[in-house]
Amino acid sequence: MKEVKSKKKNTKKNKQVTRIAENISKDIFKEYDIRGVAFKEITPALSELVGKAFGTYALKKGFNKITVGKDNRLSTPTLSKALIKGLTSTGCHVHDLGVLPTPAFYFSLRLEKTAGVMVTASHNPADNNGFKLCVGTSSLYGRKVQEIRKIIEKGVFKKGKGSVTRKNILKKYVQKIVSTEKTSKKIKIVVDAGNGVGGIAAEILEKIGCEVVKLYCDSDGRYPHHHPDPSVNENMKDLSRKVRETRSDLGVAFDVDADRMGCVDEKGRILRGDELLAIFAEDVLKEKKGYVVFDVKTSRMVKEVVEKNKGKPFMWKTGHSLTEEKSRELKAVIAGEVSGHYYFYDRYYGFDDGIYAACRIAEIISEKSEKLSKLVEKLPKYHSTPELRIKCDENEKFNIVKKIVSDFKKKYKVVTLDGGRVEFKNGWGLIRASNTQPMIVVRVEGKTEKEKQRIIKIFNKKLVKWGVKIPVNAT
Repeated sequence: MKEVKSKKKNTKKNKQVTRIAENISKDIFKEYDIRGVAFKEITPALSELVGKAFGTYALKKGFNKITVGKDNRLSTPTLSKALIKGLTSTGCHVHDLGVLPTPAFYFSLRLEKTAGVMVTASHNPADNNGFKLCVGTSSLYGRKVQEIRKIIEKGVFKKGKGSVTRKNILKKYVQKIVSTEKTSKKIKIVVDAGNGVGGIAAEILEKIGCEVVKLYCDSDGRYPHHHPDPSVNENMKDLSRKVRETRSDLGVAFDVDADRMGCVDEKGRILRGDELLAIFAEDVLKEKKGYVVFDVKTSRMVKEVVEKNKGKPFMWKTGHSLTEEKSRELKAVIAGEVSGHYYFYDRYYGFDDGIYAACRIAEIISEKSEKLSKLVEKLPKYHSTPELRIKCDENEKFNIVKKIVSDFKKKYKVVTLDGGRVEFKNGWGLIRASNTQPMIVVRVEGKTEKEKQRIIKIFNKKLVKWGVKIPVNAT
C-alpha cells in the first residue's frame, strides 16, 4: 500500500483536506479518546480524516482489519459512515458491527485479532460524539491519541482499496455472559438503559434467572426521559422510584454505551461506585487473592475491605485505559472506578463492562440471605460527598487544578497521582481536572460528618481563590 502525502499535491481535494486539518481543535483529542460536539467539532470531514489517520496507524502496527462499533446517538450514522470511508481508503478491511454496547465491541476484539474504533461519546451529552480507538485489546490513550492528531496534521496517509463486511457479534456476547453467570435463586431487578444501547442487559439478566422490570430499554438516541449517565444522581430518580413501586431486590442503570453501571438497593437508595466496588472485591477475594485497583476518588473504606479480605489495595489514576493497563501489569483480580467502571479478571476478560457488572451484583444478591442495603450497612463507615463536577473552561481546567494543588502542598500532604488528593488524619479531599468533560472534579471524605464538613471548608477556602466553589448542596 502506498503512502500519499496530501499537502504536496496541489489538487482541490488535498487543499480541502489540509484546510480541514488546520482548523481542527486540539481539544477534541482527549486523554482516552477523541470527543467533542457532533457536527461542530466532530464533523463528517473530521471523521473521515480520523479514519484515514487511524487506518494508517493500524497498518503500521500490523493490523489491516478494523472492527467498528456504534452507539445510538442521532449523529452516529453520519459520522460512522465518514469514518469507514476514511478507513477503507487506506486499504483497511472494516468489520461493521452496527449498533451495540461498547463492552460487546471490546468482546469482539478478544475473538479476532483486529484494531477497532467505537463511535461513541460514552456518558457525555447527547449532542456529543467521538471515537474510542483500540489496537488489538489495548486502548489508545495519552500520547498515542496525540499520534493520530499528528498524522492528520501531517497529511500523510496510506492508500489502498479496503472493504466493508457486516458482522453480528451480539449473540456470542450474550452467550458468553450467560455461560459464566447464574443466579442461585430468582430475584427481581429493574433495568434502566436510559434509551441507550444497554437494553440488551434485560435479555441477559432474564437468561441468568432474574425477573426483569424494564425501564427505558428501547433504543432512542434523543434520550427523552433522562440522560444515560448513572454517575449523576438526578438520572437515577426514575430507577429508584420504580424499584420501590415494584418491590424489586435492586435496580441497575447504564450510560449510553453501557460500559458504566450504577445501582440502587431495594429501598431505592443509590449506591456509590466505591460501595459497589467494595462488595464486588469482597466477593472476588473469597475465591482469588490478589491486587484490587481503584482510582484516586475512592473511599478509604475500599482499602479497609480489601485488606480485611487479604487482598492488595492499589490506588491509581482515573480513566478506563489507565486502569486496564495498570491492572494487567499487576495481574489484578478486580478493578473499579467511582464513576461506575468495573473490571473483572477472575472469570471474565477484564475490560469495563456495565452489563456484566449488573449480572455479577445480581448473582451476589441471589446467593446472600441479606438484602443489598444490609451489605452496604456492613461496610466500614465514612462520610463522603458524591463526585462533584464543577464546570470549568476546557483550556483552563488543568492549569487551575495545578495552581490549587501547589497551594495545598505548602501546608498539607498531597498525593499528586492524578490531580491532588489532600490527606488528613481523619479524611481527605480531592481535586482533579476531568479528562473527558470541561469540568473540575472534587470529592471530600471524613471519618465523621463533622470532619467531612471541616475538610469541605478547608477546600472551599483554597478553591474560591481560583474561582472554583464546592456546591452548597454537597452532602
